[in-house]
Amino acid sequence: MTSMQKNALGTLGSQYNLRVLRLNRQRRLPSVETQTVAFVEFARQGGEKMSTWVEWAGFAVYLRYAPSRRLTDSLEVGECIAISTIHIPDRLQHRGWFWRYCQLCLGLVEDALVLEGVVNPSLRASLHAPPAILLDTKLG
Repeated sequence: MTSMQKNALGTLGSQYNLRVLRLNRQRRLPSVETQTVAFVEFARQGGEKMSTWVEWAGFAVYLRYAPSRRLTDSLEVGECIAISTIHIPDRLQHRGWFWRYCQLCLGLVEDALVLEGVVNPSLRASLHAPPAILLDTKLG
């Protein structure tokens, strides 16, 4: 275990069974991306569904981790992370950050990235998603 993982888990290690994990209080994790990595590693150790807000410098993302998830009656995925809500500062929108963040999330889990409730029509149209990125239409 790296020192970053120990720092991320040190104060939260005894709370892994909580449904909501607040990693944004970890001042040593200076970006949404590093908080996301720490969250997935932490959630994987608990082996159950977890969710959290990660926030930094105007970015905010609500994530859900699941070791497996049923999306429809006929579609179930294995380990996945879902992006439920995301806020990107106006001055940084339309620069490719979200697409790169999706790629990071896909690299962290074994099976899928789920985008919940995509209501922005231009975002929905731009998501010519590879098979591992799934839109959860039940919510949006």
